[in-house]
Amino acid sequence: KLEYIQDTVKRLTHHTVHLTGGRKLEGVTVILKSLGLLGDWAVDRLHKMTQMVGMYCDGDWRRPLLIDAIGMNAANFTTFSTGIGSHGFVLGQKYLHDYPNEFYRMRSMGLMKQLPTNKADKDLDKPAYVFDVKYSMSASIIAETMNPKLGQLTRNDPEYKYRMYHAAHPVDYYLEQCIADWDHYQKMFKEQGCDREYVPYPYNRQMIEGYFKEYSSLTGLS
Repeated sequence: KLEYIQDTVKRLTHHTVHLTGGRKLEGVTVILKSLGLLGDWAVDRLHKMTQMVGMYCDGDWRRPLLIDAIGMNAANFTTFSTGIGSHGFVLGQKYLHDYPNEFYRMRSMGLMKQLPTNKADKDLDKPAYVFDVKYSMSASIIAETMNPKLGQLTRNDPEYKYRMYHAAHPVDYYLEQCIADWDHYQKMFKEQGCDREYVPYPYNRQMIEGYFKEYSSLTGLS
């Protein structure tokens, strides 16, 4: 059961959120900040820029800049962090600085004219360097289309991600935690007056193995 509260945070104490309106939220052990950031105009001033061209400050490819882009724009989600995107960005920019003729070739093909631009918006208090996910994805796709080598730099990411997930969250442990959380909430609802019958967790190890087997079969993986 959720309660929607609209306010701003004044300060935090142990397990307590003190709101600007005077209310205190007690028993808080987790805080999630989602989908946004407030840009710092000092960044634009530092670079003396009026716009971003792709991922470059004022179109200067020697000054690449990446942020945790605001908003959402995806049909599916492969991650909830900036890790994979940041890793690919760093590899790509290092590659272009190590082999600048690759960038010059892309520029001669019209790269800078095709990249999206993002200008500051004072009405929204949004500096030029603060762009959204759609902008970031467009810039990345355009660059990789002009230079497929950039995409090849991250070709091992899926294998790394697979190994990482199975090392950090083995199937049996993950399933155990899911069941425990499922039962925790049912117990809580019962204590709050819910009279529904207990519902067992709907997934088991056999079902999960079936999903993996079907996936491997459809993708040609052994």
